[in-house]
Amino acid sequence: MSKVQMSDLELIDIHTHAFSTSEMGIGWQHLVGMKDPSRPGTADELLGLMKKAGISRSVMLMYTPTRFIYESRIRENPLPSDPREREKAERELKSQVVQQMVQNNEWACQESKKHPELIAFAGLDPVYMDERCLLNEIDDKVR
Repeated sequence: MSKVQMSDLELIDIHTHAFSTSEMGIGWQHLVGMKDPSRPGTADELLGLMKKAGISRSVMLMYTPTRFIYESRIRENPLPSDPREREKAERELKSQVVQQMVQNNEWACQESKKHPELIAFAGLDPVYMDERCLLNEIDDKVR
């Protein structure tokens, strides 16, 4: 019986993150505590690293740091004290945060179409997305 060699296997990386721009990649790395990131985290960089390592496919997990975005925007522009105005401002801010997530998912799906070796894993957030929004995003990205 012969032993299996690494060259006999298809290597699939099931946990990667990629970003549409270097600025977004560097920013996310700073957000998670990397003081001096050495890589920008773009899809092109990921494709190059995959080739170099002999990885045939990679799953891009689309993590949008919704809570951090929401909280940082509130720090920059505090919410109104009037309850009605506050509720309206919170709704608008949550909508903007969700839109950022949807745009990130859209980008990942487009990259997967251009590069079939990249698999988009859409991000969702049940805290910031209501049921209708969640189901719409799933339906949109699966089809």
